[in-house]
Amino acid sequence: MRSVRAWLRRAGGALRKEQSGAELAAELESHVQMHTEEKMRAGMTEGEARRDALTRLGGLEQTKESCRDRRGLPWLDALSQDLRYTLRTLRRDRGFALVAVAILALGIGANTAIFSVINRVLLRRLPYKDPDRLVMVWEENRHRGWFENIVSSANFLDWKRQNDVFTDMAAFESNSFNLTGERAAEEVSGERVTTNLFAVLGVQPYRGRLFSPEEETRGNAAIMLSYGLWQERYGGDPELVGKPIAVNGERLTVVGIAPAIFTGDYSASFAPRPRLWVSGFGPEAGIPGVS
Repeated sequence: MRSVRAWLRRAGGALRKEQSGAELAAELESHVQMHTEEKMRAGMTEGEARRDALTRLGGLEQTKESCRDRRGLPWLDALSQDLRYTLRTLRRDRGFALVAVAILALGIGANTAIFSVINRVLLRRLPYKDPDRLVMVWEENRHRGWFENIVSSANFLDWKRQNDVFTDMAAFESNSFNLTGERAAEEVSGERVTTNLFAVLGVQPYRGRLFSPEEETRGNAAIMLSYGLWQERYGGDPELVGKPIAVNGERLTVVGIAPAIFTGDYSASFAPRPRLWVSGFGPEAGIPGVS
């Protein structure tokens, strides 16, 4: 706590530079005057006494500089001087200023975009149960050099039936869906998913329930909305769960609302983040997407 108070005093001194400088000069002059008077009483002339006082002090300006460093924040003064010099230089050469600003903007934008991708794909821990136990399985098409090829629904169903490695397997397919009805038509990104996807990821709905196995086939398909879509299009209506909405010309019942933290980052692709999930994956899936 004492160090914090000391730092605050130094910061205050740096901000009140002119006032602090005047107080410091008056304080040092007082010390010099006291020493001068003491030496004059010892028999020195006024000039000799003052020279002796300044010598013992180590020089008036040098002492002022040393005291300013201890009382203030030297790095803040240096930064302020550098900023003033930079602004004067840019003001003199407008063309150079524009080029410098453009380069900085491009550099900051590129770095922000790269970090956003790296953070999403590599750095940020997935907000799911046991994320270190989740794996993504792909097909390979060696003839075409595709080593992360989309899995056909028939192959996935075979994998799931023959699986003796994983606790469970789920699948999803990115797509687009048209929302119509009472509100203006809107095309949104979404996914067709197996009904166990949320259970495999260990995600519980914010409101409502998860898909049931019976909702896997056409005629029984249901829909879950992302928290963002629920808020933006439906105003966070708590009565929406259990009601049907129009999706690609069909009426699907909203069974649940995904939690806000669930953003669909389980996908390793750079497809748009899903804003809704429709149950059903494969030839007998609920409804086709727009594309």
